[in-house]
Amino acid sequence: MLDRTSLPLRKALADDARIDRQAVLIAIGIVFAFTIVNSLSGITEYRRIGVEAPSSNFWIYETSSLVVHVPILFALSWFTRRFPLTPEGWPRLALVYAGGALAYSFVHVVGMVWLRKAAFALFFGETYRFVSADRPLAVEAVYEFRKDLLAFVMFVGLFALWRSRAEAMRERDAAKREASETNRITLKCGGRTIFLDAASIDYAKAAGNYVEIVAGGKTHLARITMAALEEQLAGAGAPIVRTHRSWLVNRSKIAEIIPAGDGDVTVRLKSGEEAPGSRRYRERLG
Repeated sequence: MLDRTSLPLRKALADDARIDRQAVLIAIGIVFAFTIVNSLSGITEYRRIGVEAPSSNFWIYETSSLVVHVPILFALSWFTRRFPLTPEGWPRLALVYAGGALAYSFVHVVGMVWLRKAAFALFFGETYRFVSADRPLAVEAVYEFRKDLLAFVMFVGLFALWRSRAEAMRERDAAKREASETNRITLKCGGRTIFLDAASIDYAKAAGNYVEIVAGGKTHLARITMAALEEQLAGAGAPIVRTHRSWLVNRSKIAEIIPAGDGDVTVRLKSGEEAPGSRRYRERLG
């Protein structure tokens, strides 16, 4: 018999898996783009300096890296989910991620070299050599690790940013549901979460990356976009109207609308405060 209490957890895990697949596909797309650019650049550079080298060599070099990166990126997605970057326990995390970077480079280089050897033997009947007398293993290992470390950091950052974006979207959707069900809005103010009755809000105005929200004589500074706030207020049934690209006003708090020339207006509230009204939004004021 299905344990219904596990359904929310199942849904959350499935959602996490979907988000991670999206991030991996984006990462593979980035590697694919580098494969094309690096191959063409290598061919062009060799021709420019007059060195004869089959174009197929460059495609094999870069494609082998792409092929090995596919499983690596799925593994890196699991790794970053298993060991999320948090401020707590950073010394241990630093060691874990240092080990992760070394493993990333080792698997990439070994897999890449193996594929190149197989491709050269299959298509040309030749032996691919990763090291030589003038390029010893230590030199090649450092050279490859330097590039792999940059890629490792880039993909770890990509996964973290994509998950952060997804979490922000989840919070936005949860706030919209909360607004429609309880007629109150949810705001993130610093480290706090506050709830306001939508009808109590007088106005809101953009303040850089924040929004100042005035309700009941108090001002709250929230990290939210004007569009997201407008969605929440509309979902909560508040009579909110956009008077300017940077201002939202509660229609029930308006005392009068005063023409200001060139089609613009000044919106005076019952509290005595004034908000700008641009002609672009004037028709919404009715």
